[in-house]
Amino acid sequence: MNNERIIDVPIVKLLEEQYDNGEYVFFRTDKNWTSLGAYTAYRAFCEKAEYDMFSIENFEKNDVGDFLGSFYSATKLKAMNDEPDRFTCYST
Repeated sequence: MNNERIIDVPIVKLLEEQYDNGEYVFFRTDKNWTSLGAYTAYRAFCEKAEYDMFSIENFEKNDVGDFLGSFYSATKLKAMNDEPDRFTCYST
């Protein structure tokens, strides 16, 4: 029942598959996707909308370091603090 101009992108399934394959697409300490998860959504949208896209290989991968997200901020759980997420960004 979507408007014909709305493009349905099955991102949840793609992210679940990547996660099941051990790829780091979700932060453990936050509600957001990792940079890789966001790129997955971008790639899926571009494919579905038939847009040209940039390959992730065209970007420089930078490990920014430890990251403790909003789940940690809300709970202050020691287990999260002991195993923080890693924040990676991709830049041109």
